Amino acid sequence: AKSDAEQVFLPFYSLKPEDEGKGLGLYICKEIAEFHGGNISLDENFIGPDQRLRTFSLDLPKPNDQE
Repeated sequence: AKSDAEQVFLPFYSLKPEDEGKGLGLYICKEIAEFHGGNISLDENFIGPDQRLRTFSLDLPKPNDQE
């Protein structure tokens, strides 16, 4: 089974109660990053005091100079 850290980027996946979101935010972020040739990832080594993973990295390619 996939861990929560692997599943957070799936559409409609959420660890929050149903009335606190639809689980699309990180999925949309990932789609946008990939559309622009980048990537978003979760740093599994950082766990907050409430045991929730909180650190994400967004890597995007350097834009070409357009004049």
